[in-house]
Amino acid sequence: FDAILELARIPHISLDAKLIAEAIGIGRVKAQLAIETLERLHLLKKDKGGRYVLQIQNSTNILDPDYTTSAQIKYQKSVLEKSREALENADRKRRDHTSTTIAINVGDLAKVKELIQKFRHELDAFLQRDSAKLNEVYQLHVGFFPLTNLNIKQIKELK
Repeated sequence: FDAILELARIPHISLDAKLIAEAIGIGRVKAQLAIETLERLHLLKKDKGGRYVLQIQNSTNILDPDYTTSAQIKYQKSVLEKSREALENADRKRRDHTSTTIAINVGDLAKVKELIQKFRHELDAFLQRDSAKLNEVYQLHVGFFPLTNLNIKQIKELK
């Protein structure tokens, strides 16, 4: 849904199931069902000319950052799969896949999440500025997760 909503921001693109299916690599039936769902949710609306118009300014999901639903897990898995596909298929000039491994103090996690959120919002504001000439939809995925599996007792002993 997010990719379709962002496609609607690109001038001179006339959304339909065929274009969506080709642009984001899904079946035409799935694309049509997505359009219908987004219309039903009042996120997309056809104008007088029959063109779909975005009904919201910001499609960023606002969810409880400390609670994960099965739908969120499914969504993040799909993002990871798209990232893997881009890693294998997209020219390096059109993508950025990097990582950093860092030893941390787990007491800093709340601040880390805050900094990541701030970065995402600042990047979104820059890319969605009024002077931007939108012509492509990208996905930003930032993952910050433990590589080690120390239990709480071990972590307390390290303090």
